[in-house]
Amino acid sequence: MVGVVLAVVLLAAAAAAQAARPPAPPARTGELCGAFEVTYPFGLPAAIRTFDTAWALAHPRRFKANAVVWSWARGGGGCDELRALMVDILRATDEVVGLERHGWRVETVERQRIGRVWFHEVTASRGDAWIVYDRRGARPRVDPEIVRPGQFLGFPRSDKTCTAGWLLRLRSTGQIVGSTTGHCADPEFSGGEQADVPERFRRVAGRTVAQPLGPVLLNAHLSEELPDALAFSLYGVPLAAQQVDHAGGTPYRVVGVLPPAQQREGRVVCFNGFGIPRSRCGRIVGRDSFIGKPVTCVDRRSVDGASGGPVYTKPNRFGEVRAVGEITRRTVFRDRMCFTPIQETMEALGATFPIGSFGPSSPG
Repeated sequence: MVGVVLAVVLLAAAAAAQAARPPAPPARTGELCGAFEVTYPFGLPAAIRTFDTAWALAHPRRFKANAVVWSWARGGGGCDELRALMVDILRATDEVVGLERHGWRVETVERQRIGRVWFHEVTASRGDAWIVYDRRGARPRVDPEIVRPGQFLGFPRSDKTCTAGWLLRLRSTGQIVGSTTGHCADPEFSGGEQADVPERFRRVAGRTVAQPLGPVLLNAHLSEELPDALAFSLYGVPLAAQQVDHAGGTPYRVVGVLPPAQQREGRVVCFNGFGIPRSRCGRIVGRDSFIGKPVTCVDRRSVDGASGGPVYTKPNRFGEVRAVGEITRRTVFRDRMCFTPIQETMEALGATFPIGSFGPSSPG
């Protein structure tokens, strides 16, 4: 009997040790730089400690700091570059944006538990180089200072509240701009010296703070033939990211645009905005032009102030979505949400759809 109990205890201990083991690096091509971690004395990032991969897997309990990192590189000097990058990223206030600003493409962000501790695993690539790291905490760090689609906007001169839509790149200048519905700015404040300057509302220390973004540059809504959409400058904004801001947690990462052929009846799409902080999803029911310009409608309700908010595909398990359109109005009956497909907005404003994170915009 004692032998059986001892065997059970040993099996449980072995299982616990295996659960606490850092995840083995997935198969990649190129040079494996090894495992290293960043220590945090007094809560501040300090030096990197580098470990041989085999040693790291054999001594899982030695890893008590913030991150276990597996990295791959091609060519000489690649590993040193990756180590320097990771020091910078692990100090950053926003991990995903930090990687994108260094030219890396974030492939996956997935949470997992190692033993009793929650980690989030991030995989990123740039050319032939890869990074995979596991960091304590179920979610990556997110910086609320960064401008993202889905945040709340106010138009002071027009006295209207709306929601920030997708980031766009103007073909004529290459400038990164924000977008929303055109009716958010009154005609007399839709360009020129009298242009309205939308403000982003955010919570700071328990109070609401307004941050001016940049003047309205173009308003397609002034033309009866064009969709209800406008573009505004982001002049002076430190950082903007093509990610959906929502109240449910880490912003959704945008990986592309849903083609028009797939925006058909029955397709599930999601949206959020002012008055709808958490994602709300419904099925496309068809086009509507009963009042106003033609739009595509879904079987879920919208509210005042959500105009301009992002419409996107249902997030997958990695928190990835594709852009579908921007909230335009509601139906006369049932208050169903209706949106303008993003392809129509881009054509009207002469823009393309960028992916990633972006620095300060040039003046409009």
